[in-house]
Amino acid sequence: MYRAILIVIIARKYLFVWFGKITKHKNRIMKNILVFALFICMACANAEAQNERWDSKSCMYSNYTYGFYWKLLPDIKWIKVPGIEKHTVFRATTAKDIMTCFVSVSSEDGQHKYDPWETFEYLKSKMNQVDEIIYENSGEKITDRTFLKCIFCGRKAIKTTYTAIVNDDRYDEPYVIKAIDYIYTYNNRTYTVSAKMPLELYNNVKNSVSDLFMGYGISVMYNDKKN
Repeated sequence: MYRAILIVIIARKYLFVWFGKITKHKNRIMKNILVFALFICMACANAEAQNERWDSKSCMYSNYTYGFYWKLLPDIKWIKVPGIEKHTVFRATTAKDIMTCFVSVSSEDGQHKYDPWETFEYLKSKMNQVDEIIYENSGEKITDRTFLKCIFCGRKAIKTTYTAIVNDDRYDEPYVIKAIDYIYTYNNRTYTVSAKMPLELYNNVKNSVSDLFMGYGISVMYNDKKN
């Protein structure tokens, strides 16, 4: 009996040593995996930082992936914030979100690789449909939308303006927003450059609203294609 007990004790000792070695080996593997994952995250963050820059002092944003920059009005305090839409790559607001500027970029769907002027009517129809969907989903009513063919940063573009009326119990009265969008295509992508502000503010500064867009430009991309 004592021999059996001794065998059990010895067996347990060796089993603990064996499992200990396995655990140490597993810990070493897990440590290596964690270090590797951390390295990948740092590399991705560094790559993202290299692809875009934001200078809060000069209010200058540059994006090297999508090939554009925007120097916002320096006499206004701008804060770079995350985009709230899927395709928003840059968004900046003033204090209390009184005024917002943002850029959205989407790839062309392959069926409508368009010159904005040639598909002017198609785009008008598409945006009117989107306005209806926005109203159904959020109650935000788009009115007074206008469309205009124009040149923006040397490219054919469409300028659209509209008024958005938001009826929401969180506001003492309906919240009315004025928006200006410039839509152009570049390198097989569609860009929407936008500015939004309260209608009351817009009415006071509408003669100088174009100044917001004066600092926007298209930068050269090494993989740029003529389109």
